[in-house]
Order: sequence, then structure tokens, then C-alpha cells
Amino acid sequence: MIKLSIVVFAVITALASTCNQDKSDSVKSDSCLETLKAQLLEQSPQLPASSIWEYTYKGSIVYLVPAPCCDNFNPVYNLKCEVICHPHGGITGKGDGKCNDFRSAATGKKLVWKDSRSVK
Repeated sequence: MIKLSIVVFAVITALASTCNQDKSDSVKSDSCLETLKAQLLEQSPQLPASSIWEYTYKGSIVYLVPAPCCDNFNPVYNLKCEVICHPHGGITGKGDGKCNDFRSAATGKKLVWKDSRSVK
């Protein structure tokens, strides 16, 4: 009976810590997403409209913010809102070389925000 109680306690503790970790990641994710939105809304409306795309890359949620034009780098942010790489853009269109596998390794592409302001 004592062994069963220990196993049950261990399972409940593991599940509780997993739930707290997921909640923490969600808060970080929401915070970064709001920061990126605010930065984009400080700028004039773009054509095409500014957007934020969520992916899973190397086991973590990341955000890709496509540049509004041409040879600009397209940054990928982690949940701390730090730029981790630029998978595309630049003069060659191949980014900064820090995440050459992004196109093949990033999964779960999802549009999480698009600027609804119109260009005047």
C-alpha cells in the first residue's frame, strides 16, 4: 500500500509540474506575441499587411515575422522575443545562415496575427 501511495504521489507531482510548465510557456508566448504586435502597430501599415506566423522549430514555439519588402531579413523569435535567426531574406534570399533547415524542420505553421489596418 505504501509503494502504491508513493507511485500515485510521484505521478500526480509529475503531472502538476508539467501543467505549470505549459502555463508558463503560454504566458511567455502571449507576452512575446503582444510585444511583436505592438512593435508592428507602431509602424505605418504595410503592403502586404504585416503578419506573425507561429511554428514549432526544434521543439519550441517560435514566431516568424515576414519583412514588408524585398531584401530585408525575415526574423524568427523565440518565446523570450529574442531573434534566433533569419531563415530567408537578404540579398541572396537565403537568410543569415543560422537556421538553414527552417523550411524543412519548422512545423505547425499557423497565422496568429495579421494587421487589419489599411494602407493609405
